[in-house]
Amino acid sequence: MKWERKGKLLEFYRLSKKLSVLEVITRPDGVPICELRTYQRIITGKRMVYEEILVELFENIGLPFPDKIEQPDFSALHRAVEYGKNEEALAACLVLIDQMKPVSNQAVHDLTYRGLKIVEDYFTNGYPCEESEIWAILDNRDLVDLRLLDILMMIFGRYCTRRSYERRGEIKEICLTSDFLPCLISKLTVLNNQEKIFEAYELVNKLDSMIQKDNVLIKLDFLSQKARLFSMMNVDASALYQEIEQMLEKETIPDRKRVQIAGNLSMRYIVQKQYEESLKMIRSIFEFSGYHQLALAVHGLFCCSQLNLPPLPIFKQIDVEQFYDRKDIRMFRYFDFEKRTLKRRNEMALRIVEKELDLNDSIYLYILEEEIKKNCKAMKGSAALIQFGEILEKKRALGR
Repeated sequence: MKWERKGKLLEFYRLSKKLSVLEVITRPDGVPICELRTYQRIITGKRMVYEEILVELFENIGLPFPDKIEQPDFSALHRAVEYGKNEEALAACLVLIDQMKPVSNQAVHDLTYRGLKIVEDYFTNGYPCEESEIWAILDNRDLVDLRLLDILMMIFGRYCTRRSYERRGEIKEICLTSDFLPCLISKLTVLNNQEKIFEAYELVNKLDSMIQKDNVLIKLDFLSQKARLFSMMNVDASALYQEIEQMLEKETIPDRKRVQIAGNLSMRYIVQKQYEESLKMIRSIFEFSGYHQLALAVHGLFCCSQLNLPPLPIFKQIDVEQFYDRKDIRMFRYFDFEKRTLKRRNEMALRIVEKELDLNDSIYLYILEEEIKKNCKAMKGSAALIQFGEILEKKRALGR
């Protein structure tokens, strides 16, 4: 590694450990390792210094610089993630963590170790990490193995849909530059959400030649988004939906993925106002799957509402506290209609649109718009619907 890069890395560690410059350049006995101006020139890449000085500075902040940087073999982890095999991915990740633990207190190696711990957390509890952890990786991504970086960029991109990070836009933009298959599928989803049809169509053509036949889980995600794009283009997507349904019947698919794909299919039925079909699919998933998704329950509750049916008990038995996505929770609670007037429902819907949702949340925006229409029709007024349109216009003007 060039000395200029070591200088920038040194400053990154100083800031992350919240140390003063004087603490870094001063030995425990009070004797300075170098002058203050020398340190400033080191971290800005303006002055080359003896390697011994850099080594001592790193040791002084508690992260000695390794004599040789050797990364472990990430191929098994990378392939497992690419093929959506979460259990295999977690097992491979834990092996790598054990390999890296002895050197996790060394500069550069600690970034690899931190990255692997983020991957472990993703496959165990899925709770989004802190924004500072994301930028620790992204700001130093040139020092992270490319295969590990692929996986981390996939994870960070998905976390951006679950948590409102301060610099969420920047994180998403960086993550969408990856050519890792799961990242490209995420990019296609974003383009579909934004209704950027031409860009999405170009990406679909690229992915058609990239996805292997044996990569069943990625293929399911791809076909779902491809079918969604075709529907927006008013192109017949029935063959694609039929292929998806056949795969769901024939292939061994984890409950989590089955629920996710069912959610995509239910969106198709919802937008086409085929509420009976959507509710039938969602109900079967909830009855036979051990994994429940709050967003899918929201789709089911919406179908019940539009069909003028009471909420199915299977939806209302969900323990909301086990989920952490604020948007899903607010949407789920919207459908708690007991002792709530139509006017109060509209007020709550408008508040969710204004405070919680952005333009990428197309299905939730559609659901709330249809709910407001239904409520306004029953109230014989349109004020809430006008307000809905005004809120969306403001969001479009702000680009969010």
